[in-house]
Amino acid sequence: MNTTVENINNEETLTSIETYIAVYKYALKKAESPLLKTFLMGIAAGLFVGIAYIAAVFGSRGLSDNGIKNLTFGFIFTLTITMIVFMGGELFTSNSMIFMLLIKKS
Repeated sequence: MNTTVENINNEETLTSIETYIAVYKYALKKAESPLLKTFLMGIAAGLFVGIAYIAAVFGSRGLSDNGIKNLTFGFIFTLTITMIVFMGGELFTSNSMIFMLLIKKS
């Protein structure tokens, strides 16, 4: 079975070993990407987070109920992660996780 991240569809489930292999292959692919590209994608993700924070603050400003204010803030800020995933940004946490996996394996 070819276990790459690109070949996984919704109808297929992987065993824990196949999942580990797929994540490890993705980590190797990510580790081989150029440093400048990774840095610029990280900058883009930071800009997305900053813009989303400003949008969340302005979107929840003026609401009287704290529950609705928190819900609005959370909903708007959650869109940031979606933007980062679909627009190709790189978060520091995912790069750190992949780096630790490669260090442990080598």
